[in-house]
Amino acid sequence: MVNVRYDVTSDLLDNIHDMQRKLAPKNVNKVVGRAVANQVRESILSYGEAHPNKMGAPSSGYYKGAAKGTSFTSDDNGATVTVTHVGINQRIYGGIIEAKKSKYLTIPVHVKAYNRRARDMELVPIIRRINGQVKMIGLAEPESGGKPGKMMFVLKEKVRQVGDVNIVPTEKEMAKAAHEALDREL
Repeated sequence: MVNVRYDVTSDLLDNIHDMQRKLAPKNVNKVVGRAVANQVRESILSYGEAHPNKMGAPSSGYYKGAAKGTSFTSDDNGATVTVTHVGINQRIYGGIIEAKKSKYLTIPVHVKAYNRRARDMELVPIIRRINGQVKMIGLAEPESGGKPGKMMFVLKEKVRQVGDVNIVPTEKEMAKAAHEALDREL
């Protein structure tokens, strides 16, 4: 009969205690939260770079702001990633946007109007007769004599924005980022 004896050195015990500490739910959830938040941040930035303004206007920095507003919290029960930025849910999931403070939304249709407020520009109304009713349909730069020139904004009472779930990573991509981060941590 052969006897085998193993001595547990203090280094090995330290390693075991370190692994146990790392595997505590609070620590696992912190690693997962940080990894997923970083991936969400990167996805938002990539989306913004891949989808420049349709009018060719300089970027408003919307997606950079959304990425900056991405954070996480974690505890023993899990991790939560949050994107705190005005309108991000609307961009991701879409929906109806209605005028609230005024009768109309001002939708920019010219590069000069992009990322500006209509009230901060010198504009004149564009009025048309539609179905027998006189309606203001847009705002334009004034030409000489005060007549409307180039249209800057279209006026709408409401619009339907189409969402794009590709702004953020899929659940599968987030799970992969979490697993990779845990592998690196251990």
